[in-house]
Amino acid sequence: METNGDLIIAVLNYIEEHLQDHVTLQDVAAYSGYSPYHIHKLFTGMCDMPLHAYVRRRQISRGALLLVNSKQDIAEIAYACGYLSQRSFHKAFVQLYRTSPAAFRKKGIAYELQKPLELKLKPFVNQREMKIEVQQWEELQLEGYSANTKHGFHVIGRCHRQCNRAMKKYGLCDAAPVVYGVNDYTDFDTEADQPAFQYFAGFAVSQVHNKKLTHMILPKGSYLVFTFSADPKASMEPYAQDIYHNWLPQSAYRLRQDCCMDIVKYHAENDQGIAEIAYCIPLLKA
Repeated sequence: METNGDLIIAVLNYIEEHLQDHVTLQDVAAYSGYSPYHIHKLFTGMCDMPLHAYVRRRQISRGALLLVNSKQDIAEIAYACGYLSQRSFHKAFVQLYRTSPAAFRKKGIAYELQKPLELKLKPFVNQREMKIEVQQWEELQLEGYSANTKHGFHVIGRCHRQCNRAMKKYGLCDAAPVVYGVNDYTDFDTEADQPAFQYFAGFAVSQVHNKKLTHMILPKGSYLVFTFSADPKASMEPYAQDIYHNWLPQSAYRLRQDCCMDIVKYHAENDQGIAEIAYCIPLLKA
C-alpha cells in the first residue's frame, strides 16, 4: 500500500512536471485521489511549507532561469511558468526575488530561489516515547470557548483560562477533568500566506451548562491517538511536527475531509506539573 510519504513524493513529481500550468491544491487532490485537506496537512508537515507556496517558489525559480538563459520575452516566460498574465508574474517575482524580472535579466546571474525538494523517508524514531494507537470514539459533545488565531496565538491561552474558570464554576474539577484543545481547520484558507484557524478549549458534557458558550461535536469514528507525558502549558507544535513530519509519512492512514481538526486531550497535572496528553487525529478509516 502507498504510504503518505510515497504520496507526497508523487505530488512533488507532479508539480515539477506541471510548472507551466496553474497548479492548485484541488488539481493535486484530483490527480492523487486524496482529499485537499489530506494533501495540505501532509505536504505542509513534510515540506515545511504549504503546497501553494512551494508551487509559487518553484514556478518563479523556473522563471528566473528562463529570464537569464533564454531570449523569450517576459510575457512568454510568465505563461511558461503557470501565470495567466505578465502582471501577476511580475508581482510574484518581486515578492520573492526583491527585484523586477527585467532588472534580474539585466543582471544576468541565474539562480533558483527554490530548488526541487527531494524527500528521503527515514525510519521513525519514537524519541518522545509516544504510545500510538487507533481508537474508536463515540460522538462527544463539548462546551467551552473559541477564538480565531488571526488575532494572535495568545487567544489559545485565553480560551484555556476561560475554560478552567467555567469548569470550576460547574464543579467539574473534582473528578480528574479532561480539557480538550481543538485546532479547527474547517474554514482554513490553504492559500493564505499566514493561515489562521479556529481554536477551541472545552470539556465534555452530557447536557448544556451555558448556551452562551461555544458548543462543538466530535463525531463518532476512528482517531489516531499519540499519548505522552509533558507540561500541558508547553507548545504542542514540536509533537505535531514529529507526527506529521516523521510518523504519518511512514503510514497509509487518510485524514477525514469532513472533520478537519487536530484534538489535544489534556488530563490533570501531577505534583510536578506534568500531565498525560493525547494528540488525536480523525481518520477516514482505521
